Amino acid sequence: MSNNIIFHGHTNDPTSAIFNSDVFLFPTKGEGFSNAMIEAISYGLVVLSYENSSMPEMKEQGFNIHLVEDQNQKLLNDKLIYILENFKKEKELSFQNCSLAKDFFSKEKEKNEYLALLV
Repeated sequence: MSNNIIFHGHTNDPTSAIFNSDVFLFPTKGEGFSNAMIEAISYGLVVLSYENSSMPEMKEQGFNIHLVEDQNQKLLNDKLIYILENFKKEKELSFQNCSLAKDFFSKEKEKNEYLALLV
């Protein structure tokens, strides 16, 4: 299984990395909500992150993502193994994120929310 795992790290071609990936592993020490996370969710990658950032809010919004306790590497490892062992189901769930992301991150929604603040 390990020969199928590639850690991309920083890339100048994120689109290619996304289209050639299935899982987005985001074990950050508290980085906010990154554009890479939005792209991963929007393109149907299975997302696994520590729950120390804004990710719990995304789960509350209905996105299918996996969160584990901050800095708990064992739980991160265990959850990644779970995802791989249940990969077909996990990919199906992650593809449901695509349509939700299209609505959630739409320019129209953002515009309407800003206008509501001004009223």
